[in-house]
Amino acid sequence: AAGGAKLTYPVEGGSARWPVYRGSAAHIADGQTAAVDLANELGVIWVACHDGVITRRGDAGDCGLSVELEWDEGGSHWRARYCHGHNLYVWMVGQAVNAGEHLGTVGYSGRTIPTGPAGAHLYFLLEKDQVRQRPEDWL
Repeated sequence: AAGGAKLTYPVEGGSARWPVYRGSAAHIADGQTAAVDLANELGVIWVACHDGVITRRGDAGDCGLSVELEWDEGGSHWRARYCHGHNLYVWMVGQAVNAGEHLGTVGYSGRTIPTGPAGAHLYFLLEKDQVRQRPEDWL
Protein backbone atom coordinates (compact mmCIF):
# COMPACT_ATOMS: atom_id res chain seq x y z
CA ALA A 1 0.00 0.00 0.00
CA ALA A 2 3.00 2.27 0.33
CA GLY A 3 3.43 4.88 -2.36
CA GLY A 4 -0.17 4.70 -3.51
CA ALA A 5 -0.16 0.99 -4.44
CA LYS A 6 -3.60 -0.52 -4.20
CA LEU A 7 -4.73 -3.21 -1.81
CA THR A 8 -6.72 -6.25 -2.91
CA TYR A 9 -10.46 -5.48 -2.71
CA PRO A 10 -11.67 -7.31 0.42
CA VAL A 11 -14.81 -8.89 -1.06
CA GLU A 12 -14.96 -11.23 -4.05
CA GLY A 13 -16.63 -9.42 -6.95
CA GLY A 14 -14.89 -6.09 -6.34
CA SER A 15 -16.18 -2.56 -6.07
CA ALA A 16 -18.24 -2.66 -9.25
CA ARG A 17 -20.50 -5.34 -7.80
CA TRP A 18 -20.87 -4.43 -4.13
CA PRO A 19 -22.13 -1.00 -2.96
CA VAL A 20 -20.30 0.91 -0.24
CA TYR A 21 -22.25 2.47 2.61
CA ARG A 22 -20.51 5.16 4.61
CA GLY A 23 -21.48 6.86 7.83
CA SER A 24 -24.15 4.54 9.23
CA ALA A 25 -25.72 5.90 12.42
CA ALA A 26 -24.00 3.22 14.53
CA HIS A 27 -20.58 4.01 13.10
CA ILE A 28 -20.97 7.76 13.50
CA ALA A 29 -22.01 7.24 17.13
CA ASP A 30 -18.82 5.20 17.64
CA GLY A 31 -16.64 7.75 15.83
CA GLN A 32 -15.92 5.24 13.08
CA THR A 33 -16.73 7.31 10.01
CA ALA A 34 -13.53 6.18 8.28
CA ALA A 35 -14.69 2.55 8.00
CA VAL A 36 -17.05 1.27 5.32
CA ASP A 37 -19.86 -1.25 5.07
CA LEU A 38 -19.56 -3.27 1.86
CA ALA A 39 -23.04 -4.55 1.04
CA ASN A 40 -23.08 -8.18 -0.05
CA GLU A 41 -25.04 -11.38 -0.20
CA LEU A 42 -24.88 -13.75 2.75
CA GLY A 43 -21.97 -16.16 2.35
CA VAL A 44 -19.89 -14.17 -0.17
CA ILE A 45 -16.19 -14.66 0.59
CA TRP A 46 -13.97 -11.94 2.06
CA VAL A 47 -10.29 -12.04 1.31
CA ALA A 48 -7.02 -10.71 2.70
CA CYS A 49 -6.35 -7.23 1.30
CA HIS A 50 -2.57 -7.73 1.70
CA ASP A 51 -0.05 -10.33 2.79
CA GLY A 52 0.07 -10.31 6.57
CA VAL A 53 -0.43 -12.07 9.89
CA ILE A 54 -3.72 -12.71 11.67
CA THR A 55 -3.66 -10.88 15.01
CA ARG A 56 -7.25 -11.52 16.07
CA ARG A 57 -10.03 -13.91 15.11
CA GLY A 58 -13.33 -14.93 16.64
CA ASP A 59 -16.38 -13.32 18.17
CA ALA A 60 -15.73 -9.67 18.98
CA GLY A 61 -19.08 -8.63 20.44
CA ASP A 62 -20.61 -5.81 18.39
CA CYS A 63 -18.23 -6.65 15.54
CA GLY A 64 -19.45 -10.26 15.47
CA LEU A 65 -17.26 -12.91 13.88
CA SER A 66 -14.18 -10.95 12.91
CA VAL A 67 -10.59 -11.11 11.73
CA GLU A 68 -7.76 -8.61 12.09
CA LEU A 69 -4.82 -8.67 9.69
CA GLU A 70 -1.58 -6.74 10.25
CA TRP A 71 1.55 -6.10 8.19
CA ASP A 72 4.48 -3.71 7.90
CA GLU A 73 5.30 -1.95 4.66
CA GLY A 74 7.22 1.16 3.68
CA GLY A 75 8.11 1.93 7.29
CA SER A 76 4.45 1.91 8.34
CA HIS A 77 2.36 -0.55 10.35
CA TRP A 78 -1.01 -1.47 8.84
CA ARG A 79 -4.09 -3.12 10.30
CA ALA A 80 -7.28 -4.25 8.57
CA ARG A 81 -10.38 -5.33 10.48
CA TYR A 82 -13.15 -7.43 8.92
CA CYS A 83 -16.45 -7.74 10.85
CA HIS A 84 -19.91 -9.35 10.85
CA GLY A 85 -18.82 -12.68 9.41
CA HIS A 86 -21.00 -15.72 8.86
CA ASN A 87 -18.03 -18.14 8.81
CA LEU A 88 -14.29 -17.73 9.40
CA TYR A 89 -11.64 -19.53 7.35
CA VAL A 90 -8.57 -18.56 9.39
CA TRP A 91 -7.73 -20.91 12.21
CA MET A 92 -5.43 -19.12 14.62
CA VAL A 93 -3.75 -15.91 15.69
CA GLY A 94 -0.26 -15.80 14.22
CA GLN A 95 -1.32 -17.48 10.97
CA ALA A 96 0.35 -15.94 7.88
CA VAL A 97 -1.95 -15.24 4.92
CA ASN A 98 -1.44 -13.98 1.38
CA ALA A 99 -3.34 -11.22 -0.42
CA GLY A 100 -6.52 -12.69 -1.88
CA GLU A 101 -6.61 -15.64 0.54
CA HIS A 102 -10.07 -16.46 1.91
CA LEU A 103 -10.60 -15.16 5.46
CA GLY A 104 -14.34 -15.61 5.99
CA THR A 105 -17.80 -15.06 4.57
CA VAL A 106 -20.21 -12.14 4.73
CA GLY A 107 -22.94 -12.25 7.32
CA TYR A 108 -24.59 -10.13 9.95
CA SER A 109 -23.19 -11.43 13.21
CA GLY A 110 -22.69 -8.96 16.05
CA ARG A 111 -24.58 -5.68 16.12
CA THR A 112 -26.13 -5.37 12.68
CA ILE A 113 -29.59 -4.89 11.23
CA PRO A 114 -29.99 -7.56 8.52
CA THR A 115 -32.81 -5.58 6.91
CA GLY A 116 -30.97 -2.23 7.15
CA PRO A 117 -29.51 -0.34 4.16
CA ALA A 118 -26.50 -2.63 3.82
CA GLY A 119 -28.27 -5.90 4.73
CA ALA A 120 -25.64 -8.60 5.02
CA HIS A 121 -22.32 -6.81 4.71
CA LEU A 122 -18.64 -6.68 5.49
CA TYR A 123 -17.56 -3.91 7.82
CA PHE A 124 -14.01 -3.03 6.73
CA LEU A 125 -11.68 -0.79 8.73
CA LEU A 126 -8.14 0.12 7.67
CA GLU A 127 -5.46 1.77 9.82
CA LYS A 128 -1.99 3.03 8.96
CA ASP A 129 0.23 3.71 11.99
CA GLN A 130 -2.89 3.65 14.22
CA VAL A 131 -4.65 6.32 12.15
CA ARG A 132 -7.89 5.29 10.47
CA GLN A 133 -7.84 5.56 6.71
CA ARG A 134 -10.61 5.87 4.16
CA PRO A 135 -10.46 2.36 2.66
CA GLU A 136 -11.54 3.67 -0.74
CA ASP A 137 -8.29 5.63 -0.96
CA TRP A 138 -6.29 2.37 -0.86
CA LEU A 139 -8.50 -0.15 -2.65
